[in-house]
Amino acid sequence: MVRSVKLRDSTLAYSEYAEYTGSPGKDPRSVSTSDVSEGIVRIIETEGPVVAKRVYDLYLRGCGIRRMGHELKSIMNKALAHAIRQGRVVSENEAAERGLLFSVVRVKGSPPIRLRRRGPRSFEEIPPSEVSLLARYLTERQGLAFGSEEHFRAILEWLDLKRLTPQVGSTLREILNRSFVYVDESLMLSLDPNVQSIPQGPGREMTDPALLVQLVGTYDLAGFDFEVALREDDVLQFVFLGRQNELLPVRGTTFKVKDLTGLTFEFLRGADGKVDRLVRHAETDIVAPRKR
Repeated sequence: MVRSVKLRDSTLAYSEYAEYTGSPGKDPRSVSTSDVSEGIVRIIETEGPVVAKRVYDLYLRGCGIRRMGHELKSIMNKALAHAIRQGRVVSENEAAERGLLFSVVRVKGSPPIRLRRRGPRSFEEIPPSEVSLLARYLTERQGLAFGSEEHFRAILEWLDLKRLTPQVGSTLREILNRSFVYVDESLMLSLDPNVQSIPQGPGREMTDPALLVQLVGTYDLAGFDFEVALREDDVLQFVFLGRQNELLPVRGTTFKVKDLTGLTFEFLRGADGKVDRLVRHAETDIVAPRKR
């Protein structure tokens, strides 16, 4: 059943969480990769978009297996990769962790994001884009300060979670510092037609020197040092092998590189709230820790 979140003067469609029940297959150590892949797809058809680790856990629990060791993780990864190669499943890297285990998966042709009640999921099992969609909507429609404690608690209240632990707070900061194209699209499509559109493009805060100076530093990009610097005219730029390029604001803490198509840098904060690394988004993503 599709319902709607009533926030101030507008609504956002959501649904109850559809949980997979039953046994999706046999012990993955005793059957083929193709057989395990079929079971994985059945779970994703019901629960997607869903974090891959939850899919693995549901499959294994259905076989009476309570712990996923290295061997089982490898088998499950191969089975999911098989479904992806077949074109049946789409995988999105939404988390800071790399690899299939924490990717968000859905069947091909299905929406990349769906706002749902938490249901049986733990906070860690909710796709980051789903949390981002709710967070963006709350701050736009309730006038909450983006990333504030009040904002965090409103997110948890809607998810029927009580405790704002340091770990949860850190994860929320990570999510709010990332941008997902399909979150913007979902907001635009889900809002009632009489509700003012959410502004697109970078916010004014992205040109605020108080923010930009927090991004300045030296980063380790695959073994090479490069500098992010702030010019006197408050324009951010990166310097690599003697070449300087301007960084143009996109959204949040994501900047695109002027004159270099398809290359963006996303600055991420650590548990202490300080920028401690960035992710270079291109054909492949590279995490660059901040050195100083």
